[in-house]
Amino acid sequence: MALSVTAIGANEYPTTVEDVRQLIAGLRPGTGSIGARDFPVMPSDQGGGLAVEIGPGRAVLEGRSAVDQGSYLVWSAESEILPWPGPAAQPRIDALVVTVADAQYGQVEAQGPAWMIVQGTASTTPAAPTTAAIEAAAPAGAWARVADVRVNPGESTIAPANITRRLLPADGGWQPLVLRTGYGAFEGRPPSYRVDGGRVWLSGAMAPSGGGLIPDGDLSGEVALARVPTQVRPSSTVYGTVYGTARTSSTVSGGVMRGQISPDGTVSCNRISSEYTTYWLAFDAFSYWLDQP
Repeated sequence: MALSVTAIGANEYPTTVEDVRQLIAGLRPGTGSIGARDFPVMPSDQGGGLAVEIGPGRAVLEGRSAVDQGSYLVWSAESEILPWPGPAAQPRIDALVVTVADAQYGQVEAQGPAWMIVQGTASTTPAAPTTAAIEAAAPAGAWARVADVRVNPGESTIAPANITRRLLPADGGWQPLVLRTGYGAFEGRPPSYRVDGGRVWLSGAMAPSGGGLIPDGDLSGEVALARVPTQVRPSSTVYGTVYGTARTSSTVSGGVMRGQISPDGTVSCNRISSEYTTYWLAFDAFSYWLDQP
């Protein structure tokens, strides 16, 4: 493919759909949701039979039909009720899949995004559909597995415990944290986060912008030193290790502190000992699992 570029505005320079999909792929590599709680799947008692309710959300779907296809952004601002096929004589695990049908890459019944249910095989020991089975059922374009849903004989509703979320946030690479006023990156390593396999990883270091010591009050565990964005905030407080300089009257070494991230995204640190002073904080040892709705 010849060299192309996105979004030149002068002289009616063309921006193609391939340019847009490459832009999405560059900003959000891979397939996954934007946030940890996008497209939550819950049982529904509406419709008079088995059904699930799919909440609002956004997700990036990497094209699976061509090497240079790029990615699609799918989104919904409303909840949807999706009727579910009834069980057979034995239990079955089905896959809920979000798809994008694109006639540019093959024959499709209707273009655009859609929900698709790929049924598993009924068995006393059922297994969810494989990736190959979903690939064979999905239209040309892109798809992502959102959840696995187990249906049991004789049940009129789907139990919450029988819905297993499979859609994880797409890895958008390292993204900067918002730091408290008066702080900046230490030695060119801005505090950042990234999502990989459903886990949030922190990295980088921070220090007072003007140099000098971090005030004791800022290390009390009560002060917001940084903030993580909404899509990666935990539903309950998580704790991890934060490193910093430890300088006493006679030595300089590394010190360990307790870091914590609250549901509102606040990142704070609690200095374990008051016997040393601190010049910078490093977050490279801090990680936590995203909550699954």
